[in-house]
Amino acid sequence: MIVNAIVNLSAEIFHGFAGSEIRTSDGLIITGMVLSGGDPVIVKCMGGQTQTIPKASIASMKPMTKSLMSPPSLLGLTPKLIADMVAYLKSL
Repeated sequence: MIVNAIVNLSAEIFHGFAGSEIRTSDGLIITGMVLSGGDPVIVKCMGGQTQTIPKASIASMKPMTKSLMSPPSLLGLTPKLIADMVAYLKSL
């Protein structure tokens, strides 16, 4: 159901939209979608910024268990606004 997809962002992450967490050897943590796993690794981060990371500087890379999307509360979506949005979508 659409409400669950909005409220529980990490309940189901579709193929191609899963995020990765990369830790570099100097302690930097980069999260985003890996566009290329070659050398260098290319990651698309929040806000559309693309980062290029040489493989030699990567200490670890693992899939994220949570969605890259911001939760509704951080987007200013109250339960009432979510209910209104779902009602509108159902009316289409």
